[in-house]
Amino acid sequence: MFNYCMEAVEMERQHDDWQMPCLDSMIVGNIARFLNHSCEPNVDVVTVWRGDDFPCIGVYALKDIEAGDALTYFYGSSYKSIPCLCGTPSCRGFIGTL
Repeated sequence: MFNYCMEAVEMERQHDDWQMPCLDSMIVGNIARFLNHSCEPNVDVVTVWRGDDFPCIGVYALKDIEAGDALTYFYGSSYKSIPCLCGTPSCRGFIGTL
């Protein structure tokens, strides 16, 4: 699990994300900011609650990962719609919704 710093955000960046935090390294972050999208991810990113008020981001392997392989996860359909360049055989061609 990465110890990821959750930051308070200004109203224009704030959404109803508290129940489902996201990795947003716009201002601060750690090594977790280097997790990239893939349509065939090798890790899953989940919210792990430490008590009622402290969400953490858990990163769990979905399969064996070789040394030197990039850690990738599926950004999800709620991500902004942009072209996907992951290059996997099952690439959807876009990230997020159209």
